[in-house]
Amino acid sequence: MSFSQTLIKAAQPFLESIKKCDFIQGVLNNDLDSKALVFYVSQ
Repeated sequence: MSFSQTLIKAAQPFLESIKKCDFIQGVLNNDLDSKALVFYVSQ
């Protein structure tokens, strides 16, 4: 297994957790409040 593949495999739990985040779900479902997006971008 290459170094990159090892990193990708190790990161999977974190990536799955991120996908469950309400903000990310809003982005993926095109259902994000515009104020939340503006706040995020301004940060």
